[in-house]
Amino acid sequence: MAEAAREAELARAVSAVLGLAGEVEEVGVKLAFTFWGQQGALTLLDYREEQQGSGRVGRPIDKEELARVLRLVFSEYVGPRTGETVLTLRREEARWGVGTESSSTASRPPEAKTLPVRAQGTSADTFLSLHSASKEWLRTVQLETGAPHGWNSPYTWRTGGSPGGSCSRSSARGRDKAVHPGRCRPR
Repeated sequence: MAEAAREAELARAVSAVLGLAGEVEEVGVKLAFTFWGQQGALTLLDYREEQQGSGRVGRPIDKEELARVLRLVFSEYVGPRTGETVLTLRREEARWGVGTESSSTASRPPEAKTLPVRAQGTSADTFLSLHSASKEWLRTVQLETGAPHGWNSPYTWRTGGSPGGSCSRSSARGRDKAVHPGRCRPR
């Protein structure tokens, strides 16, 4: 059970870092993640962009390779130690440069876990992917006036029925008239 909890901690930490760094394309960006490690428990304490990029977009990174490196870093350097570790990632042309700096003299923050936890739920990368997709989808669902759909609008977005839902407007007689989502506009 304890080993499963350690593996879950490791998977969550890798997922959190991949979720936050995975979409960065600009070469030169430097990200810092501060973790507290104790008996296999990993608590993300801080995340920040320490350096902006050059403005130049790099080639796509191999996320599986980055995940492999992060698993190694977390299992060998962060997990077994007690203390604070700062993981730094620097975006290069086609990969992330990875560095760590540890301190065993830092005092344990009150929010830090002291034991690994095996929690069920949605992984950070799945959540972030869904969040990004929903934001993109909502950008496309706008009235021709430019107002976001549903914002002070007589229209109601319905998700039942056909894939993608439909845009409808309640009539004075209480019936809804379906309108193609691309043609959702006031009469």
